[in-house]
Amino acid sequence: MGTAVPKYTYKQSDLSNFMATFCGLAEEDSKWLIKLNDHSEISYRHSVLPDFDSNSLSKELFEIGNNPSISERMACYFSHWQQLALSAVFQTRKSLSENNTSLEKVTHLITVSCTGVAAPGIDIELQKSLGLSADITRYAVNFMGCYAAFHAIKLADTIAKADSDALVLIVCVELCSLHFQPTKSKESLTANSLFADGAAAVVVASDSFDCPNALAINSFYSEVIPHTESDMSWKVNENGFLMTLSPQVPAQIKLTAPLLLEKASMKANIKSNDIKHWAIHPGGPKILQAFEVAMGLPKTDLEASYQVLSQNGNMSSPTIIFVLQEIWKKLNTQNQGERIFAAGFGPGLTVETAFFTKI
Repeated sequence: MGTAVPKYTYKQSDLSNFMATFCGLAEEDSKWLIKLNDHSEISYRHSVLPDFDSNSLSKELFEIGNNPSISERMACYFSHWQQLALSAVFQTRKSLSENNTSLEKVTHLITVSCTGVAAPGIDIELQKSLGLSADITRYAVNFMGCYAAFHAIKLADTIAKADSDALVLIVCVELCSLHFQPTKSKESLTANSLFADGAAAVVVASDSFDCPNALAINSFYSEVIPHTESDMSWKVNENGFLMTLSPQVPAQIKLTAPLLLEKASMKANIKSNDIKHWAIHPGGPKILQAFEVAMGLPKTDLEASYQVLSQNGNMSSPTIIFVLQEIWKKLNTQNQGERIFAAGFGPGLTVETAFFTKI
């Protein structure tokens, strides 16, 4: 796995002041926003844009009084995505060399994004910039939001099981900050207070590769929670991509998580008591807290999720890879055979889960 964030780093407290000024909030709403961010468990977020520094003289999209068009936002996406994505991919080189292989041997490429779309897209650009084979098989997972990485890993797992020579590269890159919405809606302000930019790369190999320091993919399970379509959505209008994020989402997760874990464990033939590590998508602090309460877990069991949330915010699809990497970095030969349970939540309201084992 490899991860990357862009160079512009912002304190969450400074972003509160920027948003209050940019959106023209009244004093009461500004106080509400500051309180929201103070309880967000987020310390820093990152963006490809310098725009969110109130003192910056260089603005790419967000001049006060301007709500950029979708074409302006997309042009910005395609100016910035590649450097971030390549930074994440290049971090996988050391692991590949340790396993006697290289990026040049990649047979399949899966790209993931919900914040920038075009055809030809980032898959073809990555194929060229990484010098991948001209006949490589390409797939694009688009507009699925925070749980999209699970779909990419599922697809890579299917490919690797079917083809003993398969070496699959997954690249997730999201520039959520380009879709900042300068409105006074509390729903939009909540989304503006959570999301940030980031990229992640994962290499999935078939069993024919000898990978001594890796995670084995065990099983997947997913469900769409009934009657929750309006609780979380990601739609396009003239001014960009609009996030709907209902305050009911944590309650839905709290209500459904125990049964979902039971079903996922049964499918994987793994006892929930055997789970040693929890990789939960940090969609926001209330989502993590709801999962803790539902599963009867101490906050320390979700340390990796809180760490990623604190240092990066919610980066949509790459975020779960950041969490898995936090866990992975702390594992060694003494952890062989230990189970990791991962879960992500996104539009639908969809819950995706996976089990991994430390090799």
